[in-house]
Amino acid sequence: MRKLTCSTWIATAVAAVFLLAAPQVSAAPVDGAELPFPPVPSASKAGPTLQTSTHIRRAQPNHLAKDAPNVLIILIDDVGYGQASTYGGEINTPNLTRIAHSGVSYNAFHNTSICSPTRAALLTGRNHHRVGSGTIAERAVDWDGYTGVIPKSSATIAEVLKDYGYKTAAFGKWHNTPADQTTAMGPFDKWPTGYGFEYFYGFLAGETSQWEPRLVENTNIIEPPNTPGYHLTEDLADHAIGWLKKHQSYTPDKPFFIYFATGGAHGPHHVAPAWTAKYKGKFDDGYEAMRERVLKRQKEIGWVPQATELTRRVESMPAWDSIPESERPFQLRLMETFAGFVEHTDAQVGRVIDEVERLGKRDNTIIMYIFGDNGASAEGQRGSISELLAQNNIPNTVDQQIAALNKIGGLDAIGTHKTDNMYHAGWAWAGNTPLKSTKLVAAHFGGTRSPMAISWPAKVKPDSVARAQFHHVNDIAPTLYELIGIKPPKVVNGYKQDQFDGISMAYTLNDAKAPTRKKVQYFENSGSRGIYKDSWFAGAFGPFVPWDAAGSAAGMAKWDAAKDPWELYNLNDDFSQARDLADKNPKKLAELKKEFDKQARENKAWPIGAGTWLRIHPEDRLASPYTSWTFSDQTRRMPEFTAPGLGRQSNRVVIDAEFGDNASGVLYALGGAGGGLVIYMDKGKLIYEYNMMIIENYKAESGVIPAGKHQIIVDTQLESAKPMAPAIVTVAVDGKEVAKTRVSRTVPAAFTASESFDVGVDLGSTVSLVYDERRPFAFSGKINSVKVDLKQ
Repeated sequence: MRKLTCSTWIATAVAAVFLLAAPQVSAAPVDGAELPFPPVPSASKAGPTLQTSTHIRRAQPNHLAKDAPNVLIILIDDVGYGQASTYGGEINTPNLTRIAHSGVSYNAFHNTSICSPTRAALLTGRNHHRVGSGTIAERAVDWDGYTGVIPKSSATIAEVLKDYGYKTAAFGKWHNTPADQTTAMGPFDKWPTGYGFEYFYGFLAGETSQWEPRLVENTNIIEPPNTPGYHLTEDLADHAIGWLKKHQSYTPDKPFFIYFATGGAHGPHHVAPAWTAKYKGKFDDGYEAMRERVLKRQKEIGWVPQATELTRRVESMPAWDSIPESERPFQLRLMETFAGFVEHTDAQVGRVIDEVERLGKRDNTIIMYIFGDNGASAEGQRGSISELLAQNNIPNTVDQQIAALNKIGGLDAIGTHKTDNMYHAGWAWAGNTPLKSTKLVAAHFGGTRSPMAISWPAKVKPDSVARAQFHHVNDIAPTLYELIGIKPPKVVNGYKQDQFDGISMAYTLNDAKAPTRKKVQYFENSGSRGIYKDSWFAGAFGPFVPWDAAGSAAGMAKWDAAKDPWELYNLNDDFSQARDLADKNPKKLAELKKEFDKQARENKAWPIGAGTWLRIHPEDRLASPYTSWTFSDQTRRMPEFTAPGLGRQSNRVVIDAEFGDNASGVLYALGGAGGGLVIYMDKGKLIYEYNMMIIENYKAESGVIPAGKHQIIVDTQLESAKPMAPAIVTVAVDGKEVAKTRVSRTVPAAFTASESFDVGVDLGSTVSLVYDERRPFAFSGKINSVKVDLKQ
């Protein structure tokens, strides 16, 4: 065969062009096939030839109106009804105010009372149980309404708008991927890019460190830049701004849909000291006094009806006066840090809005600023430097917290990478003023009511009158479809679509007094439940008290939903649920309970309380199906929910390594600063450390290990099968015991929400502060293998 030279290729290409242009040649598709471009017309027919034609690309179909608006949804995490200065609160939110003043605000807009379910309902327009999201992704269990999987039969806003011609992107917190499907091996169909977002930058878990976030870009696991002063929320804004610039450069004729869901102000409350300092002394008179001030302002600006009553403190919520003076600096710093974190988050949202304005797109951009995916969170319990203590139901005292804090820098360590801090539950309760309860309570509006502002300068006139129509996050999708002027498809990617549970709110935009069109909405989270129907609301608190997780644990296994007391409220004259009418109107209560039962069954919410199952049975948590693993030195960023349970199960780890004199670095690590375990070498010594959620720390240290090839065995034996059982950890080198320790309490569920198992390094926040300034503290030797076996 003759070898083709460069000149031969050129001659062949030129000949092909002339051949295409020749009048005697016409193109016709083979039966059942498509050509990549339209047929070339014959010279004998009227019309341009290939030489004279200026356009051979077929026109792209357009399914949108010429002036289809851009859409920006902003969702802030774990903030309360009474916190934003925009609506009478004490935390500065100038950018929320900016959107409110250029549009309209809603004072009776509702969520599901918890993270993943709210996001699933918002993105699909369906009730959270209907789309498998009856609880957070990490607590998913195998009942239809609680699987943690959004079905493809309920397409997201992003999927629908993408198919209509929008460019779509999501930034920040996702929290709608099953926790055991978040490794670098996927599967990826339930990641943001599998649900219609063409670009994603953020994190998949329910929370992450703002200083060392566990980031994902599309389907790639990435590390944040190692730059001084880095902060996740600023990084999210940077990437959203960068994406907008690319959109303007490459597809300026296409409308965009951005879902900007910050990790702020979910715990841990991380922010630079300058933001915290802005609030020094502002809350010194405590959270009850703050409630009084906030309600007064809410009435003055017309945010709540003048007859609104301040709901009472329940006995299980400590009064501010009961907090010892010696403890108050700790509690105040926690609140000041949270306030600074919220203001900082709003400032980054403002930067994204600034870019939309700079690009000249603000006038035709619908901005929905939702201040809370649930109410303010009481998960900090009595104030915490390690928030997952509550999720693990580990008993502790404030004195323990303060003593541990003093070892790592005192009050100035709050808000830094050294702590996973969250404020006292009393601040969360006050943050929901004037409403009852907090995040996780679906029976009270303190858990389920969020302020929202909508601005669309091109079509919606600014109006300061609050929209009081009762609405829910499942109404967002239908509202957008109506405003954009499209019909949601009946079939998406071959999947027949589920019915919508939400309705459009468009009728409220230019009519503040329009009667509420939403007739019924149920609520349920972990057994706390409620039903709205025609301005009446009935609810049952349920078995779990968010501000007393450890205290709730004892009675949950015996809880009987059928015996729960119910409350009844007439919302026409009781905005805050201050007056329970259950005893006065049993007929109405019975009617509403029957309606709840109907809605719960239709939406797959049964069994009621399924979200509490893992609090009672942690052994049923999402976990790897494997009991044996062999890892290499390339094992990085293995999420804790898919990794071996080295801190909660008996196990044996065998490390085959070789190293020189004075070897240093991490052999393997699981978790982060808030809790975890690690085995590392430092100047030739082998050190095992178990960080029991900061408040307890256990170590075993060997003498200097000589250079060479060694087999290191770490054996962990729990003393019983009970949660938090003590464990004996023995470290041996080449068959000889070199170190040993007893861990008095093990962590029963998870050290962290987003940290990982890493071999040869400690990525993210470091388990041990000993090597914190040497992060990621890569091992100086060679790790040939790490073999893990769980003991049966």
